[in-house]
Order: sequence, then C-alpha cells, then structure tokens
Amino acid sequence: MLVMAATVGFAAMAVVGVASMQQQRQAMDQLWLVERARAAARAGLAWGRWRATRAPVAQCQPATTLTLSGTLSAWRVTVRCSVTGSHIEGAATPTSYRLEATGCNAASCPGATGPGYAEAVEVDWALRP
Repeated sequence: MLVMAATVGFAAMAVVGVASMQQQRQAMDQLWLVERARAAARAGLAWGRWRATRAPVAQCQPATTLTLSGTLSAWRVTVRCSVTGSHIEGAATPTSYRLEATGCNAASCPGATGPGYAEAVEVDWALRP
C-alpha cells in the first residue's frame, strides 16, 4: 500500500513538473518573440531616421509598413513620422521629427492579438540640420 501511495505521489509530481516546464517554455517563447519584435521596431526606427535626416530630400511619411528581410523576414514594421517643429539657428533652419516604429509578426502592425502574436513599439526623435 505504501509503495502504491509513493508511486501515485511521484506520478502527480511528474505531471506537475511537466506542466510547469511547458508553461516556462511558453513564457520563454513569448519573450523571444517580443525581442524579435523589438529588433524589427529598431530596424524601422533606423530606416525612418535615415529618411528624415540623411536622404537627399527629407521624407517623413505619416505611416509606412515595411516587410523585413533576412532573419526578420516573418516580421513587419510600421514606421510613423511627424514633423514636430523647426527653428532658426543662425543661417540654418533645422527640422525635428518624431519617429515611432511598431514591430510585429502579423501582416500589418499593430496586428490582431492572440497566441503567438508579439509586438513592440520604439520611439525616437531626430533632427535634420
């Protein structure tokens, strides 16, 4: 009888252990997805910053969705840009921009939430001399 109780106890502990490991695995998978979404958002910020400050002519679109390549090919990023102002600095009139990039693993960002969906938003400001 004691052996049977011990076997049932060990079996119950094994079931709880497996369930706990599965939950930890799901949490780690979701964290990994969020980090990929952050990488997509950072790539979108770099793209938007270049277009606003380094392109031959400043290009600040209200919203542009990009499909990424390489290891981020399953990810999308929507980059929003707005002019926040300009001021006179000697002979120059620099313009400032607010950039917001939303990276996600859906057809467009932000996407439909659900299991396996990840999204991250990064914000930056840029100045074109």
